[in-house]
Amino acid sequence: MANTTVTTAAAFIPEIWETEVSYALRASLEFRALAKIVTSTKGKGDKVHMGRIGFGTARDKAAGVAITFDATTDEDITITLNKYKYKAVLVEDIAEIQAEINLLQAKALEVSYPVAKAMDLDIVGLYASITEEVDAGAMTASTAMASLLSLKKTLDSNNAPREGRVLVIEPYTESILLATDKLTSRDYITGAAAPLVDGAIGRMLGFDVVPSNNIQTSGGKYVNMAFVRDRSLGLALSADIGMEAWRENKELSDAIIAHTIYGVGVLEDNSCAKFLVTVPAE
Repeated sequence: MANTTVTTAAAFIPEIWETEVSYALRASLEFRALAKIVTSTKGKGDKVHMGRIGFGTARDKAAGVAITFDATTDEDITITLNKYKYKAVLVEDIAEIQAEINLLQAKALEVSYPVAKAMDLDIVGLYASITEEVDAGAMTASTAMASLLSLKKTLDSNNAPREGRVLVIEPYTESILLATDKLTSRDYITGAAAPLVDGAIGRMLGFDVVPSNNIQTSGGKYVNMAFVRDRSLGLALSADIGMEAWRENKELSDAIIAHTIYGVGVLEDNSCAKFLVTVPAE
């Protein structure tokens, strides 16, 4: 018996194209919001300077002896504006005319996200300039708390401010911390935090825990980063991320570009620490 099937009737079965655009999965960009942002005046100059005043020590005043004035040299912290990033695409007229959606508008995120991600990764890369580190080794749920306490002690010993501390971690480290009972038990959690329900740690030992897939590896270890929000790491902007669109007549196309000029630097090394966790064998 001959049946009419989807194969034999293919000429009469339409294909449906959704007009809503879907974008590829992408990592969240956390570091810009955690860095201290400084801007150059009207975009001029290739370096940003920030002065830091030290304190020194007090002197004993002896009776009848004139006071001594201290001559101090203040520190100059410099960020070089040497990052120039962009992404651009062309959309041909025939594609724009025949497409169901506004292709040029849809391409806006395609060009802006990679530029923003490059900025995030450059801030992450500042780990190489951070001196302090706590090596948790092949951390487990049973050893995690001791390592975290060592991390807290490191920042405490360096007089790092307690307000605004953050610990940015990648998914493997986060999974171990979520398996640590002292970070998930209601005996140790205040407020509405529910790590095992929401899959997020929130706050622990004075740190706001921020997950990021942009954490890097070095020497077989994840280099998680602890620092003080809006203080430890600097992002200097000569020109923030901007977008432009224009007509390319010879190409019979419309062009769109996202671009930025910036620099990054460690502003206060003593308020930062690397939190190293061994990458597990696959």
